[in-house]
Amino acid sequence: MRNAREWSQARLIHEIEKYARQHTLDVGSTASLRVYVSEWENAKRSISERYAQILRPVLGVTDEELFGRHAPAAHPQPSAATTS
Repeated sequence: MRNAREWSQARLIHEIEKYARQHTLDVGSTASLRVYVSEWENAKRSISERYAQILRPVLGVTDEELFGRHAPAAHPQPSAATTS
């Protein structure tokens, strides 16, 4: 999502800090955020709800997009294997 916006990690961190200041939310230091962003992107750390609350509006994404989950289909389509 960051790359799709052509943002560097530094830009994302800046946006996180800016949003947190505007909404009086506590976030880690800039150095900590650098580690968090890297770890989130490399699947070494889960995004906590505290940061998800910030990332959703900053990146303009849903939980499904943020966490990489796909909403279950209301009516799943049969696969080719079951219809042949």
